Amino acid sequence: MSDDLELLTDETLARADSAYRPCAPFEEWSAVVVDDAAWGSGRASIKELSKGDETRLRRAREVAKRAAAIATGAIAGLYDLDQGVTITYAT
Repeated sequence: MSDDLELLTDETLARADSAYRPCAPFEEWSAVVVDDAAWGSGRASIKELSKGDETRLRRAREVAKRAAAIATGAIAGLYDLDQGVTITYAT
């Protein structure tokens, strides 16, 4: 058994369970105000940066997906990473 699994005692599991807070129901999400100007500005920036260069935009998407996958693995405890290495590995 790994050291990490040995730390999962009944007490630590009970503390984790008591700290759990479910996501807000969808009805609450529908009341959230979206900043259309900020989204539009971000979208315009991305379009401008990739203007005429589909390869550059594709590369940015690939790096973003790899960074998300690496971070997800670290969060899930599949491996430990030093701070700041995610982008280095993703690129």
